[in-house]
This record gives sequence, structure tokens and C-alpha cells, in this order.
Amino acid sequence: MWRMNKLTILLAAATLLTLAACSKNTGQSSATDSTAVPTVPAAPVKQGTGLGKVEGFDTTLHTITLNHNDIPGIMEAMSMEYTLARPELAHGLVAGDSVKFTLQEPATGTFIVSAIEKLHK
Repeated sequence: MWRMNKLTILLAAATLLTLAACSKNTGQSSATDSTAVPTVPAAPVKQGTGLGKVEGFDTTLHTITLNHNDIPGIMEAMSMEYTLARPELAHGLVAGDSVKFTLQEPATGTFIVSAIEKLHK
């Protein structure tokens, strides 16, 4: 009987030591700590390249009106006014110029021209 109690006590002690070793890291702070501020990855910007003609500018609003072809994954062919990412993108362009441009959609339904170059005939 004494042997049986001794064996039970040894098994119980071994179990407690194993549990203590397994739970040793729970008190430590980690990168996945609930107090850490989670980072949210930025939504990817949709973009595409188009070909078109300059129809006009609004220098006050820094916009350009382009009549362009289909831009796959962005929109169908149309004439539309777009905001320029930087006003200087329009320097050297005049109405009637054929251009190649990059159109970005940083937020749904918002389009900006992030790059534009005049095509030479």
C-alpha cells in the first residue's frame, strides 16, 4: 500500500512540474501581448496605365481632363477629369496632346493621375 501511495505522489509531482514548466511563459510579455497596438496593413492602391488625349486643365483645382482608352482593372474608355498627384505633372502639356498616364485608385471611386508623359508623334 505504501508503494502505491508513493507512486501516486511521484506521478502527481511529475504532473505538477510538467504543468508548471509549460505555463512558465504565460507571465512574460510578448509581441502578441493584448496591450500591443496592432498594425493594420495599408490597403493596396489599384493602378493602371492608359493612353489618351488631354482635353483641358483646371490649374486652380490641379485637375486634368483626359479622353482615354480602357484601363484594365480600373475603368472603361471615357472622358473624365482627374486630380493630379502633383501639379507639376501638367507642365509642358497642352490640350490636344497624346499622353500615356498612370491612374491610381487609392480609395474606392477616387482616381488620381500619378504619372503622365507626352507621346511624340
